[in-house]
Amino acid sequence: MRVTSFSPHPARPGDIARFDVEISPDLTLQNIRLRLNPAGVWRTYPQSSGSGRCSARFSTALSDALAELGLAAAREHGIPLD
Repeated sequence: MRVTSFSPHPARPGDIARFDVEISPDLTLQNIRLRLNPAGVWRTYPQSSGSGRCSARFSTALSDALAELGLAAAREHGIPLD
């Protein structure tokens, strides 16, 4: 997996960034939201569909892996995470 696009200025309050991740050459997840949840855990969330529902669901393991990728990209862009 690799981050293919990163935006440190998300439009949604509470989000740190949005980013795209290439899962494989056949699958790219776009506009993944990165945020710190109330329990102090970094989580990722898929883009919402037009109906306001999530377009996908991430397992905790996948969300953790995506969060690590997003956090690494945030650090590369100089975003303070503390």
